[in-house]
Amino acid sequence: MIRGVWSAVLGPSGWRSIVGPVVFALVSMALLVYDHLNQRVPALVFWLTLGLIVTVFVRMVETNRRQSRQLAQQRRDAVNDRVTGLRNRNSLEADIAAAAAAPGGGWVLVLLELEGLEAHNDRLGYSAGDEVLRGAAHRLVDAVAPLGGIAYRVAASRLAVLVPIADRQIGEVVLAAVGAQGEEPEMPSGRSYGEVTIPGEATDAEVAFQVAGRRLAAHRQRRHRSARRQAHAVLMAALDARLPESRDQLRVTAYRAIAAERGSAVRAVVEEAAASGVGPESAASEAAADPDR
Repeated sequence: MIRGVWSAVLGPSGWRSIVGPVVFALVSMALLVYDHLNQRVPALVFWLTLGLIVTVFVRMVETNRRQSRQLAQQRRDAVNDRVTGLRNRNSLEADIAAAAAAPGGGWVLVLLELEGLEAHNDRLGYSAGDEVLRGAAHRLVDAVAPLGGIAYRVAASRLAVLVPIADRQIGEVVLAAVGAQGEEPEMPSGRSYGEVTIPGEATDAEVAFQVAGRRLAAHRQRRHRSARRQAHAVLMAALDARLPESRDQLRVTAYRAIAAERGSAVRAVVEEAAASGVGPESAASEAAADPDR
């Protein structure tokens, strides 16, 4: 208890913050006592001056304590996010540089996008959105901490994790990060992600963000296409039930729309393959052969 009170008085800087005020108070009181003992200062003046010295001393200690706390808060804000308490992008960039230079089996960076957060903020307010962010951050920390990873908030609705690969598969790290988010009943949304290995695919933060960001965008685009296809299938079933005589014409129109959409799908997969180092010919063939892309 005494240590806690002493820490509260001194502030984050410790005893160094009160060295100046203590020296001032001791010198001032020594001179005052010396003059009083030599009967150069009347008693009333002595006590008034002593009270002034004590007041100035307390004021100086309080000012130093406040300033040291402000400096400590600024240092924390430089590397931490205020809303979630996670480390911020500046901290992640420094950690990526350190991971790229460190020996070992490498690291994997996973970017996670909380889709729908902006609409959630517009509908319920930023306080509700901050609660969603804090919940997502807490689950992410719990998921990657056993793997030796660190969680970050790098943008308004984007989180990240940096995890050592060791003897794990990259998919294991991605699954842990993405699976930790689950589903928010208050905020129906998707979770897109993109990953990159360090230093295998990127040796600095800028390249790592570019590669992971492109893969995140490609994953989000595939998810949205899949959702559109599901909605299309439901609509076709409803029309087929209500207009059976127009079944063949509806199917021809639908196949034409899907064929036009697959052209853009192939282009998106080729762009993703270029970012990951896969040959564009093999990627295009894979996309053309996969009807779900």
